[in-house]
Parts: sequence; C-alpha cells; structure tokens
Amino acid sequence: MGSKAAPKPPAKKQKADPALKQCAEAAKGLRESDLPQDTIRMLSEMLSPALATYKEQRHPFQARIVAMVGDTLAATEVGMKESGEETSKFIADGEEAKVSRLAELVKALEEATAKQEATEQEKRALATSAKAYKAAKEAVEDARESMKAHAQKLKGVSENKDQLRVADSAYVKPLMEGVEDKVAHIEALCEVLKEFGFDVSILVALPNAFAKAPSERGSFDLMVITNLNEEIGKRIASFEATLREADADAAKAQAAIAEAETAFKVAQEKQLASADLFTECRGAQDTAEAQAEESRAAVKEVDKQLAQLIREQAKGEKRLGAFHAGPLAAFLGLRDQEAPPPEPEEAPEEPPAAEEEVPAEDGAEDAAMEVAA
Repeated sequence: MGSKAAPKPPAKKQKADPALKQCAEAAKGLRESDLPQDTIRMLSEMLSPALATYKEQRHPFQARIVAMVGDTLAATEVGMKESGEETSKFIADGEEAKVSRLAELVKALEEATAKQEATEQEKRALATSAKAYKAAKEAVEDARESMKAHAQKLKGVSENKDQLRVADSAYVKPLMEGVEDKVAHIEALCEVLKEFGFDVSILVALPNAFAKAPSERGSFDLMVITNLNEEIGKRIASFEATLREADADAAKAQAAIAEAETAFKVAQEKQLASADLFTECRGAQDTAEAQAEESRAAVKEVDKQLAQLIREQAKGEKRLGAFHAGPLAAFLGLRDQEAPPPEPEEAPEEPPAAEEEVPAEDGAEDAAMEVAA
C-alpha cells in the first residue's frame, strides 16, 4: 500500500497592509466634513490608492486627490475649532447672562419679601380696623337698644300717669260727689288701685267710705278719701317728674347714639380704606412673587442652556481630539511619505589568491648573487 500524503500546512494569514488601514482611517475624516455624501464616497474610494502611493510616485491625478482631501480635512479641522470657539463664546455669554439673571432674581426676591411684609402689616391693620368697626357697630346697636328700652319705659310711665288721671276723674271725683252707680264705680276704682299697688288699708276702707252719701261721711271716711287723693296726686306727680327727667335722659341717649354712629362711620371708612390698602398690597405681592418666579425660571433656563453648551463643548473637544489622533494623523502620516532608498547591492565574493611560483633562472640569479656576496 502506498503511504498517505502528508497534509498540507495551513496557509499563513497575510497581514493587512498598515498603509491601507491608515488610508481607511484618513477616509473617516471625510465623514466629518460638510461635503455631500456622494462626494465623500467618491473621494474615499479614490483616496486609498492615491495615499498609499509614495509621494514621488503619484501621478498628477492622485496628487490632486491627496491635495483635495488635505484641503477638506484642514477645512474640517478649522470648522471644528471655530465651532468650539463659538461654543466657548456662547458659554461665556451664558455665564454672563446667568450673573445678570441671578441679580434680577435676588432683586425680585427682595421685592417680594418687602411686599409680603407690607401685606402682613396691612393685614394686621385691617384686623385692627375690623375690630374697631365691630365695636363701633355694637356701640351703635347698644345705644339704640338703650334708647328703645328707655322710650318703652317712658311709654309705660306716661300710660300709668294717664290711667291714674282717668281713674281720678272718672271714679274718684264722681264718688266724692255722690254718683248713683256707686258699686260699679267702686269696683272699677279698686281694680285700678290694686293694679298700681295701693295700700291694702285704703282698699279695705275705701268701699265703705264711698258707699255713703257725701253728707253722711264721717271723719274717718273723709280721712280715707283724703289719703286716696293725696296718694293719687303723689303718684301722678312722681310720674310727671319721671317724664321730665326722661326728657333730659332721652336727649343724652340721642346724643350717645349720634356719637356712636359718628364713630361707627369713621371706623367703617377706616376699615374700607384698610381693606383697599390690603388688597393693593396683596396684588403687589402677587406681582412681585410672579416676577420672582419668572426670574427663577430664567435662571433655571440659563443653567439648562449652559449645561447643554458644556456638554456640546466636551463633545466637540473629544471629537476634535479623535479627529487629530485618528483621520488627520493617518492622513498626514501618509501624505508626504517618500519611498525608502534602495538597499545597497552586495559585492560578489572573490576567490582566494594562489601562491606565485619563482622561475628557475631567477632563482639561479638569486643564488648567484648570494654566492657573489
């Protein structure tokens, strides 16, 4: 049997050409430019064969491709730097705006605090004026109630006085003169006297005295009638005195009502003015607080914009750094690369030299010379 053929060793994986890798990296830089996508794709396809060729070996078209890509990458770098500078300027402007917004916020907060204190002060003043208004109103009501009660009392006194006068003229006088219907008069008179609280002794003796004819009345009867007349007179006089005094008291009560009403009117006007001031201060406070809230929102908005700009700046710096280290470095590394000088050729080796043979006659001559010597 024949022996099996030995397996072939696996083919060695060829290493990628570093220049092609650098060309691909340089082509990535084109994607950072503002060129149209079709142009970027076309330049990327033409860049590798042009850039991978040594500078002095490129034909004019390849040189123009390399120059065009170089200009594009240079413009892209300038654009990135300008974008970064513009972002830095925006950040500086934003920080300046933040300082201004913070100053406005502090001012607005101070204004809101001042308005709040003014509102609290007017609130206390309003409470004080409301309390005074209530007290003045109650004073007016009390004065009117007092006047009403006094008038009611005087009405009763006047009615009592009139009732006693009527009883005196309608019952006492006719009984003293000897009226025919004595029993009815005596009963009616006694009812009135009981109502006014006359002494019981008079009420007991009075019917017997008035039942007699005027000529038949004795000294006791006359004494009873005299006492009755005196008591009725005293009561009427007392009522009249009370009414006279009441006139002066009524004038005082009326003056008290007028004074209370004046004080009430003043308190009412003061309360209304205080309420207007409170409403005005409250409105100013609301306006100041709204302004403070707007300033606070403005500061937050500036902070938000600054944070966004700082993120964009960091992103731009990272992008520029990656551009420098990647596509631009790869391009610059290949753009001016020249072909290495040829290695010197090695000289062929010379064969070793053979020993020279001395001719015979020469040897003889030498020998002769030696002999001669």
